[in-house]
Amino acid sequence: MVYDLEQENKEILARYRDLIANTYRSLDEDHNNKKKTAYDIALDAHKDQRRKTGEPYIYHPIEVAKIVANEIGLGATSIACALLHDVIED
Repeated sequence: MVYDLEQENKEILARYRDLIANTYRSLDEDHNNKKKTAYDIALDAHKDQRRKTGEPYIYHPIEVAKIVANEIGLGATSIACALLHDVIED
């Protein structure tokens, strides 16, 4: 199967931006850096992985982090943990 990697990268960035859009104002620079570092690590760890649907695997940890941030209301450490929750397996 052929994937449009440029389009996927744009979608990944859009999903990450959506994640941080609701939290960056309420957190200080150190906390925002913690989220960004976790995202970068997760993105690298999952760079060659795909879900059974064919989507990039990174979509899953981003969605989990959005639930943690937006629905549960947890802070930067929990958001970072959500982004990294599958990294240890990889």
